[in-house]
Amino acid sequence: MTDSQTKDASYPVARQRIFEPTMFGRYCLIDQISQGGMCGIFLAKTMSVGGFQKPLIIKKLLPEYSTRPRYVKRFVNEARTLARLNHSNIAQIMDMGVINGEYYIALEYIEGRNVAHVLSKAVKTGRLPSLEFVLHVVMEVAKGLVYAHRKKAPTGERIMLVHQDVNSFNVMVSYEAEVKIIDFGIARIFLGKAPDGLPVAGKLLYFSPEQLQRKPVDRRVDVYGTGVLLYELLVGKRLIQHQATVGQTVKMILEMDVEQKVNNDDRIPRDLKPILIKAMALDPDNRYPWMDEMIEDLRSVVKKCSLDLDPAPFAAYMKEEFHREILLDRHRMRRLLADERPRLLLEAKSENMPKDRQAEEAGAADSRRLKVNSWPFNQDPSSQYDNLEPGIKIVCFRAGQIIYKPNDPATEVYVIRTGKIRLFLKAGKVRQTLVVLGEGDFFGETAILNDHFRPSWAQAEENSEVVCLEGQVFASFLGEGLSADIAYNLSEKLRDITSLLEGTFFTDNLARFIYALVFLQRRNSSRNGRDIDLKELTELFHLENERQVRKYLGKLEDLNILKAQEASIQIHNPDKLENILTILSGRGRLTLRL
Repeated sequence: MTDSQTKDASYPVARQRIFEPTMFGRYCLIDQISQGGMCGIFLAKTMSVGGFQKPLIIKKLLPEYSTRPRYVKRFVNEARTLARLNHSNIAQIMDMGVINGEYYIALEYIEGRNVAHVLSKAVKTGRLPSLEFVLHVVMEVAKGLVYAHRKKAPTGERIMLVHQDVNSFNVMVSYEAEVKIIDFGIARIFLGKAPDGLPVAGKLLYFSPEQLQRKPVDRRVDVYGTGVLLYELLVGKRLIQHQATVGQTVKMILEMDVEQKVNNDDRIPRDLKPILIKAMALDPDNRYPWMDEMIEDLRSVVKKCSLDLDPAPFAAYMKEEFHREILLDRHRMRRLLADERPRLLLEAKSENMPKDRQAEEAGAADSRRLKVNSWPFNQDPSSQYDNLEPGIKIVCFRAGQIIYKPNDPATEVYVIRTGKIRLFLKAGKVRQTLVVLGEGDFFGETAILNDHFRPSWAQAEENSEVVCLEGQVFASFLGEGLSADIAYNLSEKLRDITSLLEGTFFTDNLARFIYALVFLQRRNSSRNGRDIDLKELTELFHLENERQVRKYLGKLEDLNILKAQEASIQIHNPDKLENILTILSGRGRLTLRL
């Protein structure tokens, strides 16, 4: 989740500086996602024996609040609240404590986006979520709230845990369409009567009338929030817009005619209008007394309209809408979770290694190396593949099926057993074939490089049977010495040639310039280099207008992405540079202005 697990994770606060990974107790903070009013949100990882790592979210109380009892109490209250809850629709707490005087909560990492971001993207793409998707999200949120409202203490007493801040920013939807409520920062436990004078916290536009008037609140405040969430998802915009002053905004909420607003909106299905009117009633006594009753009414609509709430299409919608973001998130996650930059699989043995140690290493390599006559592509196709060596599998691809795309993880090398495979580049409607391979050929050779991406597309030209070998297994076939070095150098050159060819698809000077920087930064990183040679940059990508190049470099310096010297360039923020590249729509069609 990349920017996904905050109040408004679409706008990380620390875009103008590079976050240096730091140890925080037993956690490693590897990136700052955002900073709210009183907390910083960090992507972090735990590390354990055997290279075990797990991503999570660390929520830290800002230092200026750590000595103020009111804020510490609220922060600790959130942790205690979450510790009581164990439900699939509520983000789970992993840990809570104090390290060097800093209060923190460790939360599960959710790979997805909040509903506010989903709606924002849907409006931009013109693909608003389906009615089924909307009801799926709202009913899952309602289920989590039912659990919280009916939660009992160990003594059997109902504790009535109320969230009080249900809104589109506090509901996460994973790329698999899982729905989770986050941020119980102002949740309260009511063992008796609801207290008066509740401090106002959270987002003003989503407060219920009783919260704004500082009246007693109970579980029905969450019913109101769920109704507002349903309205936003159906209509595609907020129930209330900010006015010139806070007072005017509050007045608009308190004087709103909910029934008229809902009935006059044709975007809201007729069967859902009574449910919305009841859920968002200004007087709590006119709302659903329990969330269960709202769920039952929603289920009746699902049944009456014969709607299918199977989550598979919802997951497909999320993956289509956030395709670029998913690639960036996963690339970023792979890079950040690495303890150190991965070594080349074909790295030579140290010359300083003792002779007996070299013999031991060579013996271990021989024990892993497969015999030529045991290669799967020498077997009878009708034979069973259950006895294949570890790291090898045989996969059948249908004609037209995509095997991998650019930026997919480069983990396997492929050997064609039967059929034909086409390698090609694609930019918008332009498709350039690189080569068509047949039986005995191998492809996907970037898996034996220190690379995290594929430079091209691979597609089955006809029904094909392919042997998939993990990069390290393929390397073992090559052995050590000259043959390994040749294979590595060849693979590196093929990767560079493919990437250079792709760069020619960009006809716009800025698009080609950004792509050139990304290409050279990736290449230099894999070679343990840092600086980009300005002359090489301009010659490789035919950037002949020196004045224009200097102008672009100056703009990127202002964004703290790089530092340009007279003859070289240092990239400070490669992730931000790649984010700019993703803004280029249709490969070469420019939507970004510098």
